[in-house]
Amino acid sequence: MAAYQTLHRDTPISFGLTLGDNFYSEGLQDRQIPWKELWEDKYAQLGFLFFASLGNHDYSDATPEQELAYSSQSWCLPRHFYTFTAGPVQFFALDTQPLVNSRGDEQQLAWLDKALGQSQARWKVVYGHHPILSNGSHGDDPEIERLRNRLLPRLRGRATLYLTGHDHDLQRLMLDGVHLVIAGAGGHDVRPLRLTPSAGQWGVGKTPGFAVLEASDQQLTIQLIDKNQNALCTLNIHQDGGFDNTGCRSN
Repeated sequence: MAAYQTLHRDTPISFGLTLGDNFYSEGLQDRQIPWKELWEDKYAQLGFLFFASLGNHDYSDATPEQELAYSSQSWCLPRHFYTFTAGPVQFFALDTQPLVNSRGDEQQLAWLDKALGQSQARWKVVYGHHPILSNGSHGDDPEIERLRNRLLPRLRGRATLYLTGHDHDLQRLMLDGVHLVIAGAGGHDVRPLRLTPSAGQWGVGKTPGFAVLEASDQQLTIQLIDKNQNALCTLNIHQDGGFDNTGCRSN
């Protein structure tokens, strides 16, 4: 939390995103979420709004219905999946938990397909909980492969970035021209990577951190930052479709 506060003081943050698993306290399904204790006391002090998405623990430890029903100056989750625009970026929030199940969620996939196809935004950022490729502890999970088969054809050639959590680490990858960033090291226990990143990939485990996005018409920049505000890896995506990575290192 101190890292968020310092960053926001030095470079004001317009808004935040959550990448699912918003609540880890077991048993919240059986009672009302204590919003003041678990959310407002921690995040309202930052002074900006978070556009939330749902993860698997929001189904097992809490309930999506409680999270969807709540609204405040620091919390926004209007629907299971939704879109909003900020400057040159259109964001598409997904609820990936139904998508990783064997039967999937055809309504959500049809919505994403149509929304991406209609978007006129310079940059299109899709975000949710489960990744479609990972060198982390969940990388071999069958549900990741199922999600990749369903989601990648809709992202390919249209989405600039797919931003996720689930694995408790920091990673930058690419698949079929889609930039992938995993930023799941900001809350619960951090974990080591399962595999050493291949050529063109980057990742670091056991390091608390988060992602920061900055956009102009000419460039979309994604920084993966540790709790001491060190930029571990920076991805710059250019207007012409090219990109470069700077400062990617392990610590």
